[in-house]
Amino acid sequence: MSTNISHGYRLKPGIDPFTFVARLREVMDPARDTADAALLAGLYVKAIDTPWFRGAPIGDDAGWTAWRDWKKEQDALSPMERDLDPNEFGVQIGLDTATGRYLILLISYNEDLTDAFRAIEEVEEYGYWSSEEPPEGVTDADWAERQDAWARVIARPGYTNMLSFNLRPVYDGGVRRFLGIDGDDTAPVFASLPSDAERARDVGANAYSGYLAHEHGIDPMTAVQHVVFGRSAQLSLVTDVAAAYLPAITPELVTEGSHGAVIDPAYTEAMKAACAALFELDRERLQR
Repeated sequence: MSTNISHGYRLKPGIDPFTFVARLREVMDPARDTADAALLAGLYVKAIDTPWFRGAPIGDDAGWTAWRDWKKEQDALSPMERDLDPNEFGVQIGLDTATGRYLILLISYNEDLTDAFRAIEEVEEYGYWSSEEPPEGVTDADWAERQDAWARVIARPGYTNMLSFNLRPVYDGGVRRFLGIDGDDTAPVFASLPSDAERARDVGANAYSGYLAHEHGIDPMTAVQHVVFGRSAQLSLVTDVAAAYLPAITPELVTEGSHGAVIDPAYTEAMKAACAALFELDRERLQR
């Protein structure tokens, strides 16, 4: 049976695991807060831009509603699903009795959190996998020692002598704390909002993909791939239009809505014209 411990690490010599846990929280708590703020910022963008560019007003408490709907989806997930708590972070620490060194299994699916962990001075990479060659710079002897070390710490899958540390308990407020409903600071969320260029690209790409499917009968998946994989000749034709009509996402808009205001009706014709112009440039590519 193949072994894959790509999330394996090791404490450097002389590092006490309990001292390390305190250091881990010192580094990872702010990193987790940043990740949670960015997640909520993404929910805000979807809650604002989706109805706005559809011609509907932004409702009251759009931000809170977006979080509530996301939380309902989270609550419906099974504990084994990867989408559950996407900013989860934890480690398992075990002693290799043969060497006296502490091995670590990282529990994280967020690249930013993983990068923050890897940057901690007390940690070094110590993964092992049997299906591929060892990483550059690791000798065959060292690779075999890694295999033996992990075999000593993990006798068989699911049965270890490792201790678990979870950065946040299950009852932690997580993303909710950044809603500001308990008086917490919401500034990190608005600092984490995607740029106008990123938002405009998403809006323009969606509009053009929909245009290709609805106006020219192009398979929706083909249309999306054409846009996502950069096959379009000049996507700026549609993203520039989207950028001109982007609403500024502010705390007031997120909590109070647009008070019935909707996007300028001129947007519909402007975007349709931009899509038509881009289609003429893309016609040959789409027919291949």
